[in-house]
Parts: sequence; structure tokens; C-alpha cells
Amino acid sequence: MFYVIGLGLCDEKDITVRGLEAVQKCSRIYLEAYTSILLVDKKKLEEFYGKPIITAYRETVETESDEILRNAKEEDVALLVVGDPFGFPAVLGTDGAGIIEAVGSEVDNFEVGDKVFFQGFYHHADETTFQQYCIVETDIISTIPSNITEDQASTIPVGALTALVCLFQTTGIDFPASKLTAVASVFNGTGFDLKSGIQLARIAGFSPIVTTASTKHTDLLKSLGATHVFDRDVDTKTIQSVFSTPVSLVVDSISTASTQSLAFDVLTTPSPIPGAHLAVVLPLVDSIKKKNADNKVTVRLVYGSSHTFRDLSVPFWQNVGKWIKDGRLVPNRVQVVKGGLAAIPEALELSRKGVSGVKLVILLQEEEGGQHH
Repeated sequence: MFYVIGLGLCDEKDITVRGLEAVQKCSRIYLEAYTSILLVDKKKLEEFYGKPIITAYRETVETESDEILRNAKEEDVALLVVGDPFGFPAVLGTDGAGIIEAVGSEVDNFEVGDKVFFQGFYHHADETTFQQYCIVETDIISTIPSNITEDQASTIPVGALTALVCLFQTTGIDFPASKLTAVASVFNGTGFDLKSGIQLARIAGFSPIVTTASTKHTDLLKSLGATHVFDRDVDTKTIQSVFSTPVSLVVDSISTASTQSLAFDVLTTPSPIPGAHLAVVLPLVDSIKKKNADNKVTVRLVYGSSHTFRDLSVPFWQNVGKWIKDGRLVPNRVQVVKGGLAAIPEALELSRKGVSGVKLVILLQEEEGGQHH
């Protein structure tokens, strides 16, 4: 028998009772985790299910599927699939800002009329942001400080939460930091993920803070907290020359083959220190998987979610308004694309062609007071 079993997205216990029963009777278990991000380590799945799990990469599915199905005629085989958060009809959108129209009976920290910004949640269509009204949980939302606009506020959540998870999830670094944190950090990327990472690293006391980027952004990135800015064609030795100790953390918010290679070399040349971390936003390419076969570097595939990582996101949302007001966290520059939801294809095309130094924002209602994304 061949079983296809959904896992959900959050942890090993997201599986249904019937799914768990099926897994436990199967003699061979595959995990397909390349089309959605699995937020729990495979070892935890194996411990919870009590059986070894074979990771089915794209090439496995493409080249070995016939053999897997043939085996299923002779034995019970399970394919674990990371749960797809989208229901149909699906409503998308995760960055948002707007005005509170109603509050729950027990809410005492926000009131009708407050201008707020927040991160939407793909699991529930009524919590996503490409719609006129949505629901937001009050521990992961912030009022908009008076020194930024709603447009600017709407650019912050996803980029900042991605950076937050990169820096603090699994690294063992406290957030918010209670004392100066001496961490050698390198950022390789673009957009607000990069800018947020640099600013949050500065707030937490990281030093030095090195980034690769287009050199035309050098002054901006240094003003945000980068101590050194190198062009993207920089070599490993040049980056390492900045540090008096081996590099312990690299955040790669581009995660192409070339950027992953540079990031890995910075951490491992000549050899990695214990606890070396690489945070990526796309799965590791095969060449880096092979180099890291012995797991000498802890690699984290990042999913920046306020809802999933509440130990990080709740203190973030409690502090972010003050950081913005004090000028410690600066939002992105904004380019408004007019036309409401109908303008999304245009915005996507602009993004595909490449925008530099700005975040695209759509107003759901063109008149003043519309929700921002």
C-alpha cells in the first residue's frame, strides 16, 4: 500500500492520528520537503514516529518514483508531504498596514482607529492581507509610530521577521539581547531582509557586521549599521580579513549557488568553529550539501513567521515601534503601484525586472485610508 500523508507546517505533532497510525505500520517512509518549507528538523520526525525517514529530493521523485511505487505493491510505503497552507479560494498577502475597525471584548492594548502594521498568516484566509479587512492577533501587531507613514510601515513585517529568524532561531543568541553580543556576522543579500538583518544585528550588539551588496548602496548600509560593505564579487579572504576571530554566522538572503558557495567558504575556510551557522532562504544546492555532508555547519532554511516563532516575534512586536521612533530601525523606501489588487501583476513584473532600494506597495483602496501591502 502507498500512503500520501500531509504533515502540516509547524512541528512533528501536526500529523493526524490516522496519518500517524499509517506511518507507524509502514516499512519505508519518504519525506518530500522541497516544495514547502519544513519547520522541524527531520531527526525530530524520526524520534516522534519511531522510524527512519528517507528524504525525497526533486531528483528522487523524478528518477525513482517507478521503483518506489513497485515497492509499494510488496510493502507499505509512506510519502510524507509538508502541508500546503493554501486553501481554495486562497487569499494571499503577508505584509500589511491599516486602521483597526473592531476589537475583541478582551482586547485592552488596542482600540478602534489605531493605525497599525502586522504580518499576515497564510494558514487562514481571514488573516492574510490582500483584502480590505483581515483579522490580526494582538500580541503580534504594533501601532505605527508618527515618524513613518502607513506605506513605509507596511514594508517592514516579512523582511524584519525573516531577518529575526536568521539571526536568533537555533543560533543560541538571546533576543532581545540582554548584553553586548560579540558575534562575527556576514550578510549577503538584497532588499529589506538585508537591511533589517543589519539593523537588528546592530540593535543586538553584533560586531563586526559585514555585508555584500551593490557598492552604490554603501553609504546607506553603513548608516544602518554595517561596519564593512563589499561588492558582491568579493573573495573569501577579503571578508575574513575583517575579523579577528573565525566567522560564526552568515545570513544569505539571496541563496543562489554562487552566494551559498561564498557563504559556506567564509564559514569553513580553513575550518568552521563549533556552532557556525548559515541561514538561507532557499534550499542548499547539491554542491554545498555534499561539502556539508558531515553537518560541520548548522544550516537553517528560514521561514520568517510571527505566528510560528512567537518566542521571537512577540518581543519583536513589543519593541519595534520604539526602535522605529528612536531611529534604530529604518523602514524601506517606498514605490506605490496604483490600481489596487488589479495592479499586482504589474508590481510582480516590476519586481521580476528588478527594483533597487525600494519596496513596492499596493493600496487596496485608492482613496485615503486604504490598507497597504
